[in-house]
Amino acid sequence: MNKLLIAALTLFFAVSAHGFDLNDVDKALGSNSESAMPSGLVNNLTESLGVSSDQAAGGTSALLALAANQLSGENAAALGDILPTGGSGGLSSQLIGQITSMDSVKSVFNTLGMDPTMVNQFAPIVLDYVGNNGGKELLGSLSSLWGQ
Repeated sequence: MNKLLIAALTLFFAVSAHGFDLNDVDKALGSNSESAMPSGLVNNLTESLGVSSDQAAGGTSALLALAANQLSGENAAALGDILPTGGSGGLSSQLIGQITSMDSVKSVFNTLGMDPTMVNQFAPIVLDYVGNNGGKELLGSLSSLWGQ
């Protein structure tokens, strides 16, 4: 029994350490992943970057999850008022908690079928959206966090 428990825990932590698989992201996003994201932002990303609406919502959710984990409580709350970081169509709270670095954001992008370097194309569009929707005071922090 103890060996089985140790083996299960080892496997769990090994999978967690390597990032996410498509099933993790798929379950976390749900079938209506774009519903939590403002349609204008999703449309802008799909039209500008040629990604699907699920990729647009998932990539944005990954960036927002990193922000939720790294920004101060007040700034994270302000960002949450502009863009959701969870809920029925966003990333689950379990997955949000695992996104603690740009490497984990890039892992989500890769899992969604996008080149991880597309983070650099997503970030300016999301920053524009935040700035145009009452979040100008967040732009400096988000730019630094997202490497812009």
